[in-house]
Amino acid sequence: MKKWNLKSKLFAIIGAISIALSVFIFAQTVNKNLRTNDLWGHEYGGDAYTGIQNAAASTGRNVAYLADYICYGFSSVLLVAGLVLFVVAIPSKEENAEEE
Repeated sequence: MKKWNLKSKLFAIIGAISIALSVFIFAQTVNKNLRTNDLWGHEYGGDAYTGIQNAAASTGRNVAYLADYICYGFSSVLLVAGLVLFVVAIPSKEENAEEE
């Protein structure tokens, strides 16, 4: 029977936390309801304030998409790290033979 030492237990716990955080981050949503002045999201001309509002809405949408990409990438890194920690946590036959 495989013997779980303290190091293996800690790796398994940290791996589980990493996978749980990965799922939590992946489930986050970013509000992308930043629109320009009309209902369909098309820009239209006008005074200087309209241009500033259109630029601000466009920048806000781009930042929201960037936040989505960062959430996806970070959750992927956490998921892979958690799975690697689980694999490292599994005691091998050589480790059990050395301890006996």
